[in-house]
Amino acid sequence: MIKFLYNKLTDTNIPHFAIFLNDVQRKGKEGKYSINATFLSGHFKGYTIKLNPLDGVYYFDIRPNMKIDNILKSHIKTFDNFLIQDIWNIIK
Repeated sequence: MIKFLYNKLTDTNIPHFAIFLNDVQRKGKEGKYSINATFLSGHFKGYTIKLNPLDGVYYFDIRPNMKIDNILKSHIKTFDNFLIQDIWNIIK
């Protein structure tokens, strides 16, 4: 949504990327914390793929479902792919 608004309001078309360091949040009560994943595949597919695709989505800690689901696997990469390959394609 931010990509759409920015490009529309500024009349530009610059690439937008999402880079995620961790996909976890704390859950539980004080003293008994555990972690929970925050990634919602349905929201990602709806907002990030169908409505306004980002130019790249990268995770440091890729989740298991991102490796199995064919749609997610084709749109989400590990951060090293950004550094080694994708950034150079954009700079050209």
